[in-house]
Amino acid sequence: MTNLAIIGFGNVGQEVFQLATEAEDFRVTSIATRDPARIVDNRCLQVPSCTISDLQDLSDNRWYKFADVAILCGGSKNDLPIFGPYAVARIDTIDSFDTHGLVGEYIDKNTGLPKNGYFQMMDLAARSNGHRALVCQGWDPGLFSLMRGLFRSSLDEGARIYTFYGLTKKGGLSMGHSDALRQIAGVIDARQFTHARPEAIELVRAGENPIFSPGDMIWRECFVVTEGDKSDQLRIRDEILTMPDYFSPYETVVEFVSVEELRVKHSTMLHDGLVIAKSDNGLMEFRVEWENNPKATARIMLSAARAIVKMKKAGFTGAFSPLSVAVADLLPTKAGILSFV
Repeated sequence: MTNLAIIGFGNVGQEVFQLATEAEDFRVTSIATRDPARIVDNRCLQVPSCTISDLQDLSDNRWYKFADVAILCGGSKNDLPIFGPYAVARIDTIDSFDTHGLVGEYIDKNTGLPKNGYFQMMDLAARSNGHRALVCQGWDPGLFSLMRGLFRSSLDEGARIYTFYGLTKKGGLSMGHSDALRQIAGVIDARQFTHARPEAIELVRAGENPIFSPGDMIWRECFVVTEGDKSDQLRIRDEILTMPDYFSPYETVVEFVSVEELRVKHSTMLHDGLVIAKSDNGLMEFRVEWENNPKATARIMLSAARAIVKMKKAGFTGAFSPLSVAVADLLPTKAGILSFV
């Protein structure tokens, strides 16, 4: 039995709790959330919980004292870069950090200087106390990262690997980008849907091996509820369109809607994606379709929790990317590995 602390109790955190309570090998021992009103399920109420607004709220060890692993379910924009290193200095952690350009070392756009990426931050904090951090354990980065690695190992040199999201007409709900919208002052709620450009996918399938800019592959659609007037909406629109790493590289459509319209027309949790590559010797594709994006992410993170327990027994320390985790370690101990061969 692996004891879990859940940090962040939004859509993903609640799905982690639900799946963990249904599994035979997990037990939730604590929940930390900004919004105690989310803890309404009778099973949640039986679990010790605390309210978090900043690191000071996590200074007490009760949130991790009885846990083996902390599942970090906060957003990548403002939550994980702060809470991640703090948490992994105290306990093994799993997260689904998903800002691709900030995972490794990057150049700060304001100063022009190199900065440690999220992986390096987590690696330093984990090693400081002999802990482990499995970072980027969602479906992209995460599952798709593994696929890109497998494609690279199998295809001819020179083949490019492409990733598309939102393959259907409705597009796919991006949780990370929706969270980034909700961080803007004056935004009450928001959803962001990603749409693939079908013509770009067909160019890849035709073997064109094109060089795309990010905006050539996908575009973004935002539905935003605000508390201000039209002048405030103009400011919010500008903040969205110029937000680096999230919206500025893409064609982005922003529509302001009411709370009711957001709930009725834009509440779907659907998402999907495609990893695809074409070389002289063949075509490789890997596609997912999720009815519930948060549930998919939660299940992948719980699989990573199984792996981190095994990695601890093997003596590993530090941060690990999806490609550094053995697939066999993601499976329950009782799973027959050879049955998948």
